[in-house]
Formats: sequence, C-alpha cells, structure tokens
Amino acid sequence: MNKTKKLLLILGAVVLGFCFTFGEKAVMRHIREEQITITSAQTDGKIIVFYKDDCSDCQQVFPMLFRQKLRYHDLVFVNLNQVQNRHFIQEYQLTEVPTIVKQEQRYTGTKKIEIQKFLSKIRKEG
Repeated sequence: MNKTKKLLLILGAVVLGFCFTFGEKAVMRHIREEQITITSAQTDGKIIVFYKDDCSDCQQVFPMLFRQKLRYHDLVFVNLNQVQNRHFIQEYQLTEVPTIVKQEQRYTGTKKIEIQKFLSKIRKEG
C-alpha cells in the first residue's frame, strides 16, 4: 500500500473516531439533561438509575451507564432535578445520587467496577 492510501486510511479513521466520540457525547449530554417525567409504570421490571444532571459524581459514571443502556436496553434514567420526578426520592428513600435500583436491591456510588458487578448480578437474577 502506498503512502497516500495509508495516510487516507489513517485520516478516515481519525475523522470517524472524532465523529463517533463527539456524537456519542452529544447524545449522552442530551439524555443526561433530559427533563422528561418518568412514571412508575415505565420503571416496572427495569433497572432505575437515579441521578441529577448537575451532579459531578453522576456525570462521572454516566458514560459507562449510557453504554450499558445501549447494550442491554434495561436501564431507565430518572433525572431527579425534574420536579415531577422528585416523588421518587421519597418512594425509593433516596439519600444520594447516583443510585441504581432494581426492586429491593440498590447500589449508591461511583466505583465503576462495583457498578458493573452490581448490574451483572441483578441481570443474572432476572
């Protein structure tokens, strides 16, 4: 392969990587800042991620959780800054965000390895 083709391939890979990275970030930012109201019916049987869009801890783990949502389609993100979603604070007795809940099980914190272990465990249990 000559130098021109190699350069074009490398340039194409860089451009695609750039587009994917910034496109993904834009979608994540949109979802993170979403101000939609979630109903209890939408959370039935799902893994619920409670967060606040202005929380630095939440922003730290959001990309990893976003990828989990894309892969497994079993996460529901609930932005507690949305006034109509605040009833979940009392309903689930939330004291911190991010908090991940499925039925009676929950994980609060930002340790990505622990989050992945928790998600794997509750997915296996069904």
